[in-house]
Amino acid sequence: MLSTQEPVVTVQPAHEKTFYGSKPSIQDAQDQPRHFYEMPHDVLLALSAQGDTDACEERMTREIMAIDLLTWDEAQNVLKEIKQENQTINTAKHSMASFYYKFMALGSIAIGLASFPLCFELNTVFWFNDVMVTTEIPPPEDLETILETGAWAWNWMEPPLGQLSFFLLTVQFTREQLDKLDQPTYHERMLESRSEELAAKYNRFHPSIVKAFSKSEPFIK
Repeated sequence: MLSTQEPVVTVQPAHEKTFYGSKPSIQDAQDQPRHFYEMPHDVLLALSAQGDTDACEERMTREIMAIDLLTWDEAQNVLKEIKQENQTINTAKHSMASFYYKFMALGSIAIGLASFPLCFELNTVFWFNDVMVTTEIPPPEDLETILETGAWAWNWMEPPLGQLSFFLLTVQFTREQLDKLDQPTYHERMLESRSEELAAKYNRFHPSIVKAFSKSEPFIK
């Protein structure tokens, strides 16, 4: 006896289309997503797991839509509020941490630039030697070029620069061992603290989405 049941036809969504070796058509190219709000949930989840800021923001937007029953455009106002709160937490609790980062960044570049005149500029080398070193000054014929000046200044510049370089090497080695023990850095602890506070304040949303959004946002703006 022949079956009269209609065959089931499965239509593959456009965003899941695979080409199996063939080149995409013009229509395929026109259908590709150009904004994060056009991407499916699974793609956003994969990107947000990698810390992509835009993907985490879009997931946060969709969570707002789902819980508060708002359109995408309406959810942007709530998202803006959450962003501002995230930065407020950052300013209130971690101002010293942000000061430390800024100080180390500016201090490092300042010390790096200062090392050039301290090694090669004759007047600066004379001044530093008079104030900090008081070693014997070579004859004028041995200070005629910047390389000769550097050879003299290196007698006292090498120990601090070499020691500092070695210290940084040991710090880097220590960080590598802590990574193997899955120990978070100070910066990661600050981000985790901020994300937990934001998730507690907006506890009507799923905490994993709120925390991922918080961590993806810049620590300092």
